[in-house]
Amino acid sequence: MGDIGLFLSDDARHAEIGFTLARPAQGRGLATAAVREALRLVFDCTGVEHVLGITDARNLASMALLERVGMQKQEERDAIFRGETCVECVYALARAGG
Repeated sequence: MGDIGLFLSDDARHAEIGFTLARPAQGRGLATAAVREALRLVFDCTGVEHVLGITDARNLASMALLERVGMQKQEERDAIFRGETCVECVYALARAGG
């Protein structure tokens, strides 16, 4: 159906989240619920200070999901993905109270 990937920095202060969801499962809030829960677990079970989510600027659905879970766009940057130039949008969510 899909997956969520979490990367934890060597110092365990920063994390990055990524996700995919098969087309037939999209549009039902499943990815939003899963990402929200993954973020809760990261903050509850680690000392992570902030989590980044990075997506292609053309992926409007992923950008909307990141915003729904409370992440805020920090920057746009040029990148190369699978041999093609693109623009990445970097979103971040800080630990509450931090």
